[in-house]
Amino acid sequence: MAKIFPILLLLSLSACVPFSKVQLEYPTQFNSQDSRRPALNPSQEFYSGILPIATESGAGSGFVIHESLNYWYIGTALHVVLLAEDIWVNGKPAETINTDPCNDLAVLKVWKRPDDNYRVYKFAPAVQESSVKVVAWIFVNPEPLLVVFHGRVISTNWWGHIASNSNTWPGTSGGPLFDRLGRVVGVVNGVAVRRGIPGGIVICTPTHLLNELLDLKP
Repeated sequence: MAKIFPILLLLSLSACVPFSKVQLEYPTQFNSQDSRRPALNPSQEFYSGILPIATESGAGSGFVIHESLNYWYIGTALHVVLLAEDIWVNGKPAETINTDPCNDLAVLKVWKRPDDNYRVYKFAPAVQESSVKVVAWIFVNPEPLLVVFHGRVISTNWWGHIASNSNTWPGTSGGPLFDRLGRVVGVVNGVAVRRGIPGGIVICTPTHLLNELLDLKP
């Protein structure tokens, strides 16, 4: 997850969801309930569109949701890039083009280069099955790893979001939640906490909201 969670975003989100009942935490430590961290090969075609995001204050993940003649468009969580002066996607400079503070979403764009070979992911119209997985970059020494965390959907309407028991690690914010058909059903936002205690429930924004944000691109 991103290392720094600005107060500004917390205030904007509190106007959109009942934080007296549920809050989001952006952990800096691995959830020790499940120590499995199966590493993936990012050169495999299916995973080629899942990209690490870095700013001067933290890091996270994103994934390719659209391409044009000159740009790749990247979906991520807003708190990963909020207030950042410099954003780098897979080592390349990027800029934020649209944001949705209420749902913690952002769309970035990155200039296309001849050597790019990224996959563009398809969205599922809705969550139609319980088996899901989070695929994202985690940041451990000496190099970041692309990993998968398997889980199940435990709610499709957690105050308008998807709740899963998939695991988390620093860097998973902004990563995609896939169904078994390889379609994106959600964007990882954080972990639900009650009364200050993490509940081990990963909260994801449904992709139809990200698709609406993409439609607003300039």
